[in-house]
Amino acid sequence: MNLCNLWMALCFFVASAFLWQDADPMSSHQIPIAEPLVEVKRGSITESRHRGHIVVVDPEGNIIASLGAPENVTYLRSSAKPFQALPLLITGAADRFGFTDREVALACGSHNGEPIHTELAASMLKKIGLGPDALHCGAHEPYGEKPLDANTAQTFQTSAASVRSEMRPGGRYAFVSPAERARIDAALSDIDKVYAEHGGLDGQDSKVRVFNDQELVNAILERRDERTICSNAVATGSLVRVTKCATYAHEFGTRDASLRD
Repeated sequence: MNLCNLWMALCFFVASAFLWQDADPMSSHQIPIAEPLVEVKRGSITESRHRGHIVVVDPEGNIIASLGAPENVTYLRSSAKPFQALPLLITGAADRFGFTDREVALACGSHNGEPIHTELAASMLKKIGLGPDALHCGAHEPYGEKPLDANTAQTFQTSAASVRSEMRPGGRYAFVSPAERARIDAALSDIDKVYAEHGGLDGQDSKVRVFNDQELVNAILERRDERTICSNAVATGSLVRVTKCATYAHEFGTRDASLRD
């Protein structure tokens, strides 16, 4: 078996060498070396370098200036969004519907789905007589938004009420374990107590106490919500590895049902 494996490896190496020799000489240079564009320093030490390709052309496509490899082909990704928003301005639609500078800026770029962004999007939809159901892509979870926000008494009361509600059967966090639920309840009660006693987060001790409680709750809930979890394993009776994905709630619901059976 060892000799067989060695022979196969040798054949693969020789075949690869011939393929490499016959390959297009440009294939090893599909991704040209990018030019250093920005350096981030801490004192006298360079912490990071950011590289890229830049090209400036005239209306006829003639290169006026460039850095890196102007012939490099890549995806526009979100860089295309300002161009996609041009018809909004050129046709006069932005003026027709009274879009503000902030609303036009939202149309020109990506955003994280935080309230400051969704409020602008809702305002734009309202001005053209539509609602969120008109969005073909649907709604997405905000990036970077935590389940619990205890930075102020008001945000804490709102998000704590949401957390408690979502821990009920059928909720997003219904599958937290009894031990985790007890820790969450204790942390929420402790934050309640801090705001009741001090009215805010004036002292350093209060800030640290609330922050620690907040991060404890978020650490538990971010593992126990309905985000997709995937596993890659060999199926029973097969040699093929299969990737299966399901929500956390589905996985633990199936497990609990099998235990009851």
